Amino acid sequence: MAAVKDSYSGGCRCGAVTFAARRPALGANHCHCRSCRKMSGALAMTWATFPADAVSISGETKDDASSADVRWTRCASCGSLLFWRRLERDTIDVAFGAIDDPGDLVPSNHIWTSHRVARFTLDPELPEFPERGA
Repeated sequence: MAAVKDSYSGGCRCGAVTFAARRPALGANHCHCRSCRKMSGALAMTWATFPADAVSISGETKDDASSADVRWTRCASCGSLLFWRRLERDTIDVAFGAIDDPGDLVPSNHIWTSHRVARFTLDPELPEFPERGA
C-alpha cells in the first residue's frame, strides 16, 4: 500500500456528517464478509483503517451493533454507512467511498473471501484471505 498523504477528510452523502483523519492510514482492504454485504447492500465494502484517536467526526451519527463489540456508524440524516469499529481495538475503519480524495491510498488485499459472492471477480494481483487477513 502506498499512502503518501498524511491526512484525509470526507463525509456522508448529504453533508451532515464530516470526518478528518489526521494521520496516514494503517492500510486498506476489500471486505467480502456477510456483515459488510448486508450492511452496505454491496458485493463487498472497501475500508481504510486509521488509528481511532486520529479520526474526528462532526455531525449526528447513528450506531448499529452487529455483535456486542462491533459498531457500524451511519449518518443519522441520510443513512450513509461511514465507519466500522471493533470496540476492543484502537482503530476505526472508514468507508473508502466516503473519503473525498483517497490520493494514493490503495487497498492491499481481499479479506473474508470465504463469504464472497461467487461471480464477483477479484483483482488477481491482490492477496486473498478466507477470513480476516494477515
